Order: sequence, then structure tokens, then C-alpha cells
Amino acid sequence: MMRLLPLLIVLPFFCLLASAPARSADLELSVDPEVLQETRQILNRLPVMEYEGVRYVDLDTSPEESEKAAAHFLALQPASGDALVTIAVDREDPARMLAIQMLSAMGDGLTWPQIEVLLRVLPTAYVESLSHYPKGTAAYIRTGYRALWGFKGAEVRTTSYKFLDGKPYGEPSKYRGSPSSSGGIRVDELGYGAHTAQAVTEYELSYRGKSIKGRFESPVVTFEIIQALTPEIRAAPRNAELDRLVRRICRFVEVKESDSNSNSSNPRFEDPWKPSRTMYRNNSPDIYAIHMPFFVVSEVLPVDLSFDVELQVIETGEIFEGDSIVFSKRRPGDGPSHISLTPRDSLRFAKLKEGFISIKAVLKPSRAMALSDSRITQYYTGTLTSPALR
Repeated sequence: MMRLLPLLIVLPFFCLLASAPARSADLELSVDPEVLQETRQILNRLPVMEYEGVRYVDLDTSPEESEKAAAHFLALQPASGDALVTIAVDREDPARMLAIQMLSAMGDGLTWPQIEVLLRVLPTAYVESLSHYPKGTAAYIRTGYRALWGFKGAEVRTTSYKFLDGKPYGEPSKYRGSPSSSGGIRVDELGYGAHTAQAVTEYELSYRGKSIKGRFESPVVTFEIIQALTPEIRAAPRNAELDRLVRRICRFVEVKESDSNSNSSNPRFEDPWKPSRTMYRNNSPDIYAIHMPFFVVSEVLPVDLSFDVELQVIETGEIFEGDSIVFSKRRPGDGPSHISLTPRDSLRFAKLKEGFISIKAVLKPSRAMALSDSRITQYYTGTLTSPALR
């Protein structure tokens, strides 16, 4: 562990992203080599897109191809599913995410042995931290889990815990369904020296009349609180040219351009105003749904984006806090990215009224979010304000 450094020494900041599978285990599935080879050939024929070096099935371009492949795999169960699981649990396999998507598309056709192998190998708890933080920095250490159990017919409940210096931190986070963050650990009030953080998630999965419980833990991550550095780290220098570039590349739209202009037969594209979030209240038959505008980054950016979001209701002046936006630099070849401008209290927003609501979005630079995300190297420090949006 590094010692406390003097004020004027410039120390490089390193990212510590620690995650671990639920527990290591040898595969218990017997896979025919010929079936495995055929499975790889089918996966390689699927239309794919690449994001940050990972290959995914392009469900938007040709959904019928993926549906046909899923139906083929389902018809050849359990041999085909065993082959897909074998590929999915190998973290070095370039077809890994393709196999996971196919497993998810097979509905409730997976066998319990296949699910048990996936649950032993795929779930991960993570702690994402820098190696050092200046004393008093309003930053968060991000924690959560990635479970990859999005197959149909499965009901999942999770309880996630955070630990700071070996002691429970904050309240447990309880979720139903998809993988999620389990919150952050604030570092602004921590004392000088070394500290540790860990994330732990317990789950219960119910599927086809059977339940299984499990637990997975992240490694323990060590970080250090040091004296404040100067000058300001991670903030990109402001100038008029950069302001013009960011405002040209970053836009606000009411619906996804691909949704409104696409000729695809995919039912998801038929209604560009389809709700982006649907909510249910406990012990109530009421259903609330909202469709929110988007913040769009359409081209390569020379800076990262880190914003706190305010959503102002034009008619009443009421302000809703939105989900923060953290966006790392784009690379050549990346397509447009649409980020939903979603209020954190979506249920309260949905209950304002039925029909269109005019809002204005204000995106303010967030140093705390920039220091909380290891992908951010230099973030834009200007404020972006949208026109009226529905």
C-alpha cells in the first residue's frame, strides 16, 4: 500500500474494478463436440453488432434470424442448450454474449442442470473504485451485481449488501428481476489512509416450480484517501470550440430516430411513443407508464460526459431529479447512443397527469459522478439545456 503523499506530488489514479463469479465450479454438462461445433457455426451466422469489443446479436436489424436460431436450439434441447451453456460460461470465448442471448431467447425451455451451471458461473458482484481519492472528494464507490439470468419464466429476488472496512454500510438493497446496482459508498467523509470495500448479493430464483438460493461476493477492494491534489483532476479545459462541438454532437429528441424512421417489421418499432418504463404499486391493480425524451450522442467526442440531470415541468415549474448521465468518449464507428432522460421518482412523475407533459432538461457537470466512474478521464464542464420536450 502506498504511503500518504505530499500535496504537490501528482499521482496517477488507477481503476480498481473487482468482480468475481458466484463460485468456481467444473462444468457438469456433457457436450458432444459435433453439437458444439454446429452451435458455434449458427452463432457466427447471426447478424451481430459490436460494443466496446463485445459481440452481441443485432436484434434490431434482423429479429427473425435470432428467433429462427432460438427455435432451432430449443428443438434440439438439451444437447443444444448444453453447448450454449458451455460457450456462455467461458469468459474468454468471443461468442459468449451471443450464447447468453440465445439462452435468454429460448424462453422457459432451459433445463435445471443448465440453469444450475449458469448460476454457479455467471453471477458476479462488483466494486468499482479508484485506487486513491483526494480527502473530501464528493465521490461514490460503485457496487452492484451482474447476474445475466434474463431467461423467461424465471422470478428472481435479490438482497445486496455493502461493506466498508469490514462493517455493513447503509441499508441492504432489495430488487426483483434484472441485475442492478446496489448503491454507492461515499468517500467524502472518510479519514486518511487505507480503506476496504466489498459487495455481497444473496438471491432466490424460482423457475418451473422449483427454487434455488445462492450468494456471491466481490473480492475485497483496497483504496486510499490522500491529501487533495492540484490542479483539478479529470476536468477538460473549457473553450468556445469545444462548447460548439459538444452542442452540435449532443442533442435532445422526443423519440428515437431509429424508431420513427425504421422500416423494420419488428413490433418494437411500430410505436415510437411506446412507454420506456412501466410501474406497478404494491397491492394495487393500477399500472403507470411513461415515455421520456432522449439525450443523444451522435458522433465521436473528444471528452467524456458526466452530468447531474434536472427535469423541469414547464407548466408548473416543478423540478424532478433525473438519473445521472455518465458517458465515456465515443470511438470511430460507434452508432448514435440514446440515453433516456428518466426521473428517479418515475411513479410520482407518472401520476402528474395523463397525456403529454412538456419538460425542459438541464444537464449540469458532475465532478462527483466523474470521480465515481473509472471510465472517465476528462469530463466536459459545461451545462446543457434542452428546448421544450414532451
